[in-house]
Amino acid sequence: MHFFKKIAFLSLVFIIAFFIAELINIDDFIYNNKQVEKVSEISTTKKKPELKCFKGVIGSGKTIYEIFAEKKVAHTEIMKLIGSFKNVCDLTKVRENQTYSFFLTPLKEIKKFSYKKDILSSYIAERDGNEFTVLKKDIEFTKKIVAKSFKIKNSLYNSIVSQKETGTLVNKIANIFSWDIDFYLDTKEGDKIKILFEKFYKGEKLVKYGNILSVQYIAKNKVFSAFYFKNGKSRGYYDEKGRPLKKLFLRLPLKFGRVTSKFSIRRFHPVDKRYKAHKGIDYGAPIGTPIFATADGVVSFSGRNSGYGKLIILRNTNGYKTYYAHCNRLLVRKGAKVKQGQMIAKVGKTGKVTGPHVHYEIRYKNKPVNPSTMITSKSKPIRKHLKKNFIEIKKSRLALVESLLLKKQFYLTNMKKEIKGNKG
Repeated sequence: MHFFKKIAFLSLVFIIAFFIAELINIDDFIYNNKQVEKVSEISTTKKKPELKCFKGVIGSGKTIYEIFAEKKVAHTEIMKLIGSFKNVCDLTKVRENQTYSFFLTPLKEIKKFSYKKDILSSYIAERDGNEFTVLKKDIEFTKKIVAKSFKIKNSLYNSIVSQKETGTLVNKIANIFSWDIDFYLDTKEGDKIKILFEKFYKGEKLVKYGNILSVQYIAKNKVFSAFYFKNGKSRGYYDEKGRPLKKLFLRLPLKFGRVTSKFSIRRFHPVDKRYKAHKGIDYGAPIGTPIFATADGVVSFSGRNSGYGKLIILRNTNGYKTYYAHCNRLLVRKGAKVKQGQMIAKVGKTGKVTGPHVHYEIRYKNKPVNPSTMITSKSKPIRKHLKKNFIEIKKSRLALVESLLLKKQFYLTNMKKEIKGNKG
């Protein structure tokens, strides 16, 4: 009996020991399995590649391609980026002082590229798989409508710039009246300009000029007026009676300069030393000054022509031809179509000349015509059903100019009184 009890006791101990061992194995399995899970979790979590950022300003003569090539970016990668800008902006024509920034992966892949063309134009390209998505960044501006009055002293340019405006506004005014006013011959000291125009600001900084809404050039015996108006689908400048300012010919082929010799049947030639007809007008300007086509046409001659030096002849409509002589550089070839106002050459002193200038001729059926007498209408007048609207806009803008100028004068007068009072 005692023997059986001993056997039973030992069996119980064995069973208990077996269960304890199994429990230890299970805990060890659970613990080890958790470790495996942790290791697996760590090994499957990939680290994001570290990106390197590069920023800079485009130097003289530098290209976007060269900037990336210096960072060991592959040719195909650079060309892919440049190609992605194809319909947005030309990255092959970057300019000095424009800014850029980009991010590269350790494998020299372009992740993001930013390019600031100017204060108005900023672009961002981001990688999307194997391609780039390009977006133009919108810039918000504040528009102000401004009225000003200028009195001509020694030149149009100086009279406007002296009142804290820029050459851009000068060019805009000159372009508007380029069919009617020769700013070399027609401007006189004491003439006035009254203008209503748009200015766009970013904060306190002037970003750009908008449309000139109305402008009057007030000479001694005549007033030239221009009003910006949308005439159906087209838009442009019209005089006080609704007639278009745009005509077949611009008054002159340069923006600014001086008349050195007028159209004349008999003029003493400074090189030939004898009297002969001068079939055009000479405009003196520094070498390299842009020369513009005064009318639409086709280039019938571009090259050297004895006394004319480097010459361009345009065949215009209705039997007219225009000549641009003594050029330094010719920018269009024979057979090319050109538009009114397009740059076609640069001022030089080739041929029979004593100094740099452009000799400008107009010929009608091969007979010389005095360019200063050309007044040929081109654009269509304002449509009848829009005439009433034009008259209302014209009156409101003229009234607004006077109102704003009066407020400005009132403010300046009070300021002067206040300063005088403080001194007293």
